Amino acid sequence: MSYQHVQKGYLHWVLYASALVTLAMLGFPQIPTVMIIVVIGAAMLLVVFGLSFKTMAVADEGDQLSVRYGPIPLFHKRLAYEFISDAHPARSRWIDGWGIHYFFGRGWTYNLWGFDCVEFQYKGRPCRIGTDDVQGLADWLRSKVKE
Repeated sequence: MSYQHVQKGYLHWVLYASALVTLAMLGFPQIPTVMIIVVIGAAMLLVVFGLSFKTMAVADEGDQLSVRYGPIPLFHKRLAYEFISDAHPARSRWIDGWGIHYFFGRGWTYNLWGFDCVEFQYKGRPCRIGTDDVQGLADWLRSKVKE
């Protein structure tokens, strides 16, 4: 038995819209060539980030839990079960944000969309994984970790 769940988010639409707004700057008259290159580069970067944060897959990899964003796999994290403890369903706060964030005193948050998450201690520090399968992930982590 193993765990695998893919969550689809909406954060990528915000990044695509930002790319379009960035490209709209090309409509201004008499833009220097260097600025055109910068604007196109920034828009392309926003699209790549959008494709990197379209889904988040959380999966068991034997002795560790994998968190992968995609479909372009630029960002991922592996968390060894031996360092995980105290897993329970929770809700993240707006300050934790969406994506990958570290906030002093609140630890790491890996989230794609929404505020439902599983909170646990990783190497003695707080960590949260956002998911739309909170109970399934929390139950899986509790079955894998030694409390």
